[in-house]
Amino acid sequence: MSKQMKRVNKHFRPGTLGFHEIVDRTCLIAELFSDVIARHPCHKWTPKIGRRIKRIEKDLFDLYQELATEHAEV
Repeated sequence: MSKQMKRVNKHFRPGTLGFHEIVDRTCLIAELFSDVIARHPCHKWTPKIGRRIKRIEKDLFDLYQELATEHAEV
């Protein structure tokens, strides 16, 4: 294993501040997407896009939950 990979494994695995960063950034993006995109009125006129936006919003929330669970279990 290279020195760089050892560093990545040491500083970015679940339970580290590095992993917390991805949990935090995912939460930030999920909230931003929800506040700015999902609540924008234009998708009400295009139901297909509205459904896609809702799926993306749910996927981002699910990703955040999965990362946070992984981080907390360490």
